[in-house]
Amino acid sequence: MGNIDAWLGRTKTLEQLLEENALLAGQLAKLQARASALLEQRGSELEQLNNALEYLHAQLKEREATIAFLQAKLCAFRKIVS
Repeated sequence: MGNIDAWLGRTKTLEQLLEENALLAGQLAKLQARASALLEQRGSELEQLNNALEYLHAQLKEREATIAFLQAKLCAFRKIVS
């Protein structure tokens, strides 16, 4: 009878472990879904920041070109005036 009691005790423990495993698997799935959503969100934010960076870089290059053009015009004007 002792062996049967020990076996039944293990079965109950095994059932508890299976329930705990199912619970943990569910929690893991939720965490993985949350992590995937956060990664997607961060990827979208990164893309927006890269687009803003490209836009600002283009504006800076345009401003630098305008400054160089105006400096050349000013230099030419000064030569004419002097």
